[in-house]
Amino acid sequence: MSLLNWPSFTAPVDPETATAAEETAGEAALLPERALLTPAWVASLAVLGLNDHLLKGAELLPGGVTGKLSDVAGMIVAPALLAALTRTKSRRGLFLCHLAVGAVFAAINLSVEAASMWSALMGAVAMPWQITVDPTDLLALPALYLSWRALTPAMTKPVPRSTVRALEGSLACAGVCLSVATSPPPDEWNEGEWWTNPVNADVYVQNISEESVVVRLRGLKPDVSYDCFELANDPSVLSEELFGEAVSWTLNEGNVINARDMSLNEACYAVLVEGDTFPQTLLFWQSGDVAVEWIDGTTAMEGGVILEWDGDRHTIEARERPELIQELGDPEAPPPGACAMQEDGARLVWTGFHGGNHRIAAIDVGPDGCLGVDVAPSAPDGITDWYVCMPPELFPFNEGDWVRGEDLGDTLVIRRVVGPDQEPLSELAELYLSAG
Repeated sequence: MSLLNWPSFTAPVDPETATAAEETAGEAALLPERALLTPAWVASLAVLGLNDHLLKGAELLPGGVTGKLSDVAGMIVAPALLAALTRTKSRRGLFLCHLAVGAVFAAINLSVEAASMWSALMGAVAMPWQITVDPTDLLALPALYLSWRALTPAMTKPVPRSTVRALEGSLACAGVCLSVATSPPPDEWNEGEWWTNPVNADVYVQNISEESVVVRLRGLKPDVSYDCFELANDPSVLSEELFGEAVSWTLNEGNVINARDMSLNEACYAVLVEGDTFPQTLLFWQSGDVAVEWIDGTTAMEGGVILEWDGDRHTIEARERPELIQELGDPEAPPPGACAMQEDGARLVWTGFHGGNHRIAAIDVGPDGCLGVDVAPSAPDGITDWYVCMPPELFPFNEGDWVRGEDLGDTLVIRRVVGPDQEPLSELAELYLSAG
């Protein structure tokens, strides 16, 4: 049985009579499936299939060429196929099919979130997509106009009965090209076992849970310069903004993906692994640290980074090589040599406090948790007069308060006073510091 509802072929169709009848009725009805028999559509489908499954990775053409070739071919193939599957009959509907293809294509190449959602949607129907968020792919969008101009005229022509089988074959070919990455498990697959996709890799990510997960992999930006020796000493110098665009994958139970592009040979590798159900994770390793081997997914290998469901979210761990997982640097962290935050009991220290009454002009909390206090009138130039390292929330005074200090060496007592030349009142705030 055909995948589509074909027009009746019980009687021969006279093209001239059909055309006249359509013109009398108004706008000619379209049959998008007719476009699937045109040389332009079939050739584009062949280019898409051969490019995705033969040329990519074969290094016969530059990666940028094969990527854009698939994009252009897809912009020609997809609108007519979508129109045929949705049984579109009008030019307006055909235009909306072109618009939908262009909108989805633009979204997944401009937004990591959109790419992840689309990957998850395709994974839900057993057709997971590998998506590289690349705005330069939008250069293929003009091919939608080429699709419209080249294929729309063919949609108004009658289809001879002898070509119906060929049309069904074209649709079957398109289905194979779209779903070849998710072929059914082998016959010997047993209930309770997962079906995986073997890869050749050193470091890889695998989902061993029953919960599907969207994984985003980000390598360092091409313009980032780094010294592998320095990175090996401290991978935490890498921060999130140094990583480039994400490649999104949907991993079902048992699925495996390479953590890096295996076509690249670098002295070291840094990959940021992200997902909505597990913490952002930095992977770092040097070339040769982990052997490249065939990963069939049945056993945790040396370079395995494993995702497992704990009932609430996924956990991520490198069971055989824990050192693969490193801390990601914080760009807002204090520079090396800056004062570090200490425990409350170990950070009580202060500078000398001038005697007499003073008004607190300003209080500044530094990145190390210490307070700088400006007092007036002893600091008319705005230079900070007094520092104290203590829990900021325990400091009892506010800007504008008048205080009097009594420095006894290892002990400092500061009391709040009503105003200048006034005696401290017992019910007002008091700060008692002691190093003894």
